[in-house]
Amino acid sequence: MPLRNLVPLLCATLLTFAVLYAPQTLLPWIAADLDVSQAAAASLISWSLLAMVVAPVPAGLLMLRSSPRGLVVGGLLGLMFTEAAFYLAPTLPLLSGLRFLQGGLIALLVAALMTYIALNAVDVRRVMAYYVAASILGGLGGRVLAGFLASEEAWRPVFLVLTVGLAGCVGLAWRMEAGPAPRSARLFGALGAVLRQPLVRRASGVGFAGFFVFTALLNFLPFRLQDLDPAVGQASVGLSYAGFLVGVAAALLSARLRTGLGGTFPAIYAGLAVLLGAVALAAVPALGALFAISALAAPGFFLVHTLLAGALNARAGTEAGAVNAVYVASYYIGGSLGSYVPGLVYAAYGWGAFLALLSVVGGLAVYLTHRSALAVRAQPTPAAS
Repeated sequence: MPLRNLVPLLCATLLTFAVLYAPQTLLPWIAADLDVSQAAAASLISWSLLAMVVAPVPAGLLMLRSSPRGLVVGGLLGLMFTEAAFYLAPTLPLLSGLRFLQGGLIALLVAALMTYIALNAVDVRRVMAYYVAASILGGLGGRVLAGFLASEEAWRPVFLVLTVGLAGCVGLAWRMEAGPAPRSARLFGALGAVLRQPLVRRASGVGFAGFFVFTALLNFLPFRLQDLDPAVGQASVGLSYAGFLVGVAAALLSARLRTGLGGTFPAIYAGLAVLLGAVALAAVPALGALFAISALAAPGFFLVHTLLAGALNARAGTEAGAVNAVYVASYYIGGSLGSYVPGLVYAAYGWGAFLALLSVVGGLAVYLTHRSALAVRAQPTPAAS
């Protein structure tokens, strides 16, 4: 893919995920400033992810008739205006409404960016790995930026900085080549055809379960850190996500890991094992163990995500919009539930019950991967390689 297209694509990915996750580091201080509960503050992540559950399907249908580049530009503009409004909004209900709007825009951007890759990249798996690496850096950058720019007295300027960054990215995205648009007269038929594919359903289920576990761990990590040491500050919480850099390496090396481990499914098993290892490490009641969680969870989860997204888009063809709609919707259903439901368990029954729930959901991902592997062995498909 030419740099003219790749650079704006990666810039848009970075800022999209920075916007999504920047509030995560600040949740304890947002709760204190607005005088709301921890669960209410954590819902700022949930509202975005909830919108991302609903938005991918209409976004995917729209992309069957529209240019992904135009949707990228429009989505970035929408994020820019809502981020400026987030900087100004004085109450939690207004912030929650803005986060819901942002979630819909982010879902549109995610689906559009993945579809742009599927339609324009020669080596879809390689460029998809770049995309996932950029999404990791964006999530890490948003969290760390928030941790260092914010203070107990002023956490809002973080969102003004992101507004300026989005404005610059809009200009870059405008210069991308339009490329082909996936066109189909069967808008809902395309979704139905995709949903009838067992491998797509199971891969989407693995994405659901994996993102549930990953989001829960990272969303409630700041609260667990403060439970163990109330003196932990924003900068330290931001640095607890530094292990995401290992996730970047896992995404970029996913092709080599797939080959070295003997194929897509063995590599997915390995990623899930590392993710569940992070859940086990979280049971250790020590700050050092908690600060190491992201160094395990990020490479494990993002290896799984890169392999799933690459395999699905490599075989999607002209139905890329519909495939990405199904996968992204399932993925963010998991993230939305994982950002909120485990918090209720944590509040009611403690950290041990929280981790037990994550272990069960992680086991579901392993089971679905096993079923997919058996199906592929029985009837090989292009996604098996």
